[in-house]
Amino acid sequence: AAAGWIDVKYSDKPYSTPFPGGKTWAFVSQTDDARKTANDAYYQTFADHDGKYTIYVTKDFLGTSGIATAADLLNWYNTGNEIGAHSRHHIYSTAYQINYWGHGSAANGYAATDTTTYAAGWDSMRTSLKPDWMYALGDSLGIPRHSRHWAKSMALPGNGWSPWTQVICTQLGYQSVRTG
Repeated sequence: AAAGWIDVKYSDKPYSTPFPGGKTWAFVSQTDDARKTANDAYYQTFADHDGKYTIYVTKDFLGTSGIATAADLLNWYNTGNEIGAHSRHHIYSTAYQINYWGHGSAANGYAATDTTTYAAGWDSMRTSLKPDWMYALGDSLGIPRHSRHWAKSMALPGNGWSPWTQVICTQLGYQSVRTG
């Protein structure tokens, strides 16, 4: 979502109710890139209504101009919000050339056409999506690795999803994968 926008996702899956506090419905929200001013505003809006949301962060952006610091993430985490991964380098998954089913020149121009490119793309995507940097950051902040609200979800940069990205994210231990 662009700065200043809230990304709303809908689900038609059944949920067990009631939700915590006896509520019978839920509003799900997420932001990506961990933009400081936007998330400070979102945090306050959600806190005013006893709500929580997910903030996705990219390692290469963390602490740069306009982006949250580790201390900001810890503050939002400590108030009950989820902090998820948005990759190490924010490379759109289509760049890895493994995003679509099929092989050869007819594969929509994206899928790797040879084994070497495919293997390199797979390894590069695994490296970029790997949550180890988030666990190391969490360790330095005193966040337990078993926390359900730290590094358990992935928002794929550029909204690129495919069966291959789902396989990689599952192998890396993410409990949920979203585009965003």
